Amino acid sequence: MVPLLWALLIILQKEKSVIAEKAVRFIKEGSVIFIDGGTTCLELARAIPSKMQLTCFTHSLPVALELLNKANIEVIFVGGQLSKDAQMAIGASTVYNLSQIKVDYGFIGTGYVDSAFGLTEFDWDIVQVKKAVMDASKKTVLLCISEKLNSQHRYKTCDINAVNIMITELNPENKQLDSFRNHDIHLL
Repeated sequence: MVPLLWALLIILQKEKSVIAEKAVRFIKEGSVIFIDGGTTCLELARAIPSKMQLTCFTHSLPVALELLNKANIEVIFVGGQLSKDAQMAIGASTVYNLSQIKVDYGFIGTGYVDSAFGLTEFDWDIVQVKKAVMDASKKTVLLCISEKLNSQHRYKTCDINAVNIMITELNPENKQLDSFRNHDIHLL
């Protein structure tokens, strides 16, 4: 892993582990899922029990490498142009490949989330891949540390109502989540 990704993984490690433990409850034996890139999604890959049998699509090299250590998980890498910074596949090939699948749950991360403006990113290519992941998912689960709440950037991924479930490290009744309560999203 590149030094920047290691540094990000260490930051807020406890919070990301809490999110991963909440998220893993949605994964059932025999499921077909997608796990996005980023350090919180990598924590989810780590939290999946080794004995669980499932199929996992991902475009993240770190997530794929983590899952390869679990004998009962079939790992399918959704390829394309590799982003050196994000260590994930991006671009038209990745978007096309995602259009050919349907998963039970798509677990995604985000750089920024705002109850009024939705999910946003600083990278246009990553936005396109996230949109394709959401289209390929029966249900979309956003994994988001609370420090990203009520923030936004230049490129919009989706409205908040496009996400089915938002998981943070916070208790669902926490006041920081109040602005999200008026939306059609399950908070966990």
